[in-house]
Amino acid sequence: MNDDGVRQALEHLAKQGFLSVGKDGVVQLRQPRSYIWQPKEDITAYELARAIEVMFVSMMTQGGDCDAAFERLPDEAKRHFEVVKP
Repeated sequence: MNDDGVRQALEHLAKQGFLSVGKDGVVQLRQPRSYIWQPKEDITAYELARAIEVMFVSMMTQGGDCDAAFERLPDEAKRHFEVVKP
């Protein structure tokens, strides 16, 4: 594979969220996070509706990105998840 092919492959993986390339050119693989659903007793219908996207993102969109879906949640919905980082 030539340098251009390698660059394109790295850019594709970066867009998919599997790695990042630092300013110094160092490539780092991104470890996936896990999310544990732990709804609080005072959960609202709005918070539940927003959280469903994170819980079912892989079924709702092809190649769904759970991390991106979680980051889009408002803070009041994030509180119902425990984030487990490797």
